[in-house]
Amino acid sequence: MMFMRNIKFEELESFYNSLGVKERLWGLSSKPLLGADFVTGARGIDNELAGVGGITKSFGLIPSLFIVVEAESQGKGLGNQIMTNILDFARQNFSYLTLDVGDSEDYAAVRYLYCKYGFKSFYEEHNRRWMCILFNRKGEIICKFLPLIYFTYRRIIHLSWLARILHSIDEYFLRR
Repeated sequence: MMFMRNIKFEELESFYNSLGVKERLWGLSSKPLLGADFVTGARGIDNELAGVGGITKSFGLIPSLFIVVEAESQGKGLGNQIMTNILDFARQNFSYLTLDVGDSEDYAAVRYLYCKYGFKSFYEEHNRRWMCILFNRKGEIICKFLPLIYFTYRRIIHLSWLARILHSIDEYFLRR
């Protein structure tokens, strides 16, 4: 069940479609947005939806944060509004919350926002950083295992792609 705050369901798809290609490809797709556990929004000066954030489940079970603010609305406090709503919901419903963010200079401002709210890095790979905030003792215990989970999962994905490629090569040569 999706919980929503400061936003109407009908606004989600039009907001997603209004984003630039970079935002759509890097960290937000319509499926997690529409299948999120929690979604909240922030409005610009024209009262139009200018930012969206929420919580989805990575790997189907790990609560993960996402935030996207339209480029022209960044730096105006909308990310803070969204983050406050997300953390209020997360503290009541989860033991911890994760996120992933780019490690390049393009993402320095959003990494600063995450650190300001207490997120700490727990895993880094290929110019990406995974961060976590803990809400209770259970979250502390679970977060100790997250690096192993992310490391293993990422390797399995690469192995499954490799297996598919090798299988395709085998089939190609068997047909010849």
